[in-house]
Amino acid sequence: MGAPYLLGTLRRQWFLITLAILLLGAFLAPARLAPITEQTPTGWVVAAVMLLTALGVNLRAAASHRGTWVAALLAIAVSTLAAPPLGWLSGRVLPRELAIGMIVAASVPCTLASAAVWTRRGGGNEAAALLVSIATNLLCFLVLPFWTTLLAGAAAEANFAALAWKLLGWVVAPIVVSQAARCVPAVSRWCDRRRTTLGMAAQCGVLFMVLVGAVEASLKTRSVGGSVRPADWLLMILMVAAVHIALAVLGWFAAGWAGLARGDRLATAIAGSQKTLAVGVLVALPYGGLAVLPMIAYHVFQLVIDTVWVDRERRRA
Repeated sequence: MGAPYLLGTLRRQWFLITLAILLLGAFLAPARLAPITEQTPTGWVVAAVMLLTALGVNLRAAASHRGTWVAALLAIAVSTLAAPPLGWLSGRVLPRELAIGMIVAASVPCTLASAAVWTRRGGGNEAAALLVSIATNLLCFLVLPFWTTLLAGAAAEANFAALAWKLLGWVVAPIVVSQAARCVPAVSRWCDRRRTTLGMAAQCGVLFMVLVGAVEASLKTRSVGGSVRPADWLLMILMVAAVHIALAVLGWFAAGWAGLARGDRLATAIAGSQKTLAVGVLVALPYGGLAVLPMIAYHVFQLVIDTVWVDRERRRA
């Protein structure tokens, strides 16, 4: 186990190692990192990641394949129809505010960027993941009030109209710009030759978004976490991990039953099970400080679990 082995491990696992370092730093010293993250224009970072991700994808060509649409539709169904009841069911063993937080975490849309980035990292159909991100985020002004009212007993106090406009700018506009640029043959060829570089840059953007979210989450957790018993912390983490894994497994096998290829199945599993922290915290806050904790935990553990999984899938492929 010499230097070549260690260098090889660092090269293969650089993302997971960097993710662990960032999460550790954010939760140990959030106050020191807060000045950096507070000055970060998060919306522009999201837009940049979406642009870099979409530049490496010929979305028009990919969307012409049956597998892309079937994978996207299955992931949307898992995310919007199966996830909220599962979140409600898992929250039955938790205190009320944490239980409401589980419902919110399971009801929010797909991640803005990491679903497509993780799908690409595992060699999956990132076009399908992009479609899921667009569709679920644009539908959230309908899906979130419905499920929170039905399962939590009250509608979330969030301005979904303003949120929809932000999502149009952060998610949809960069994808439209990237695909318009790819209509120029020279640009398309350049993007195809540099897909790996674009993917690496997008992953670095996701890591920075993770740092911003983790610092905010750590500060929020410190302000409300003292009222949570250690047993409830452990149970909440187990429920969050169980819900995410169950949704990923459901998406994987549903896509398999539909006769989809491995890359399409991976897109369904990842995009159907990942949830966005940005929308989740916004919706959870009106229910009380503790309600944001399941969303924070879901965000952290989905990144760790999926990084390990997609790297394994990439090696297997």
